[in-house]
Amino acid sequence: MNVVEDAIAVFVFNTEQHPDSWNVYDSLGEAYADDRRYDLAVVNYRCSLALN
Repeated sequence: MNVVEDAIAVFVFNTEQHPDSWNVYDSLGEAYADDRRYDLAVVNYRCSLALN
């Protein structure tokens, strides 16, 4: 695993533990964007915006 994949795993876990936190979805979206997985980044940014 690389650093971005490790970060994604942690942020996915955080979204499971804190589903009402906009910040964890924002962080996960950023990690997906860094990994060029833009479709998943958009999904998570939208979740973040809906909660914030």
